[in-house]
Amino acid sequence: DSSEGAVNCHGFAWGTDDGSIASALKGNALFKVGFMNNLYDGLKGSVEQVPGAPMCGCIDRMPVVTNAACTKVTDDTSTVDVTYYSNIGAFDAKFNMGTIEYGDCG
Repeated sequence: DSSEGAVNCHGFAWGTDDGSIASALKGNALFKVGFMNNLYDGLKGSVEQVPGAPMCGCIDRMPVVTNAACTKVTDDTSTVDVTYYSNIGAFDAKFNMGTIEYGDCG
């Protein structure tokens, strides 16, 4: 059908360290890619699945795409302060949110 447009794929990535900030912020990356970039900012219409293809899946089961992009999320300024209270044998942790930045996976 000549009325069909380009098929776009925009993924997001994080490292293999489950305790990393990037892993903790993967939900932020999903929101940025799935909603902010493609639904709210300019209503690009890139939030629907390709008919017959899954929204998420293994690369070998995905359709051929015209445009592909990848977004990673980083935050080099967040910290976690951990205190151990020996009198009660317990830990306390405080997360200090920094600045979340989004970039191209390259």
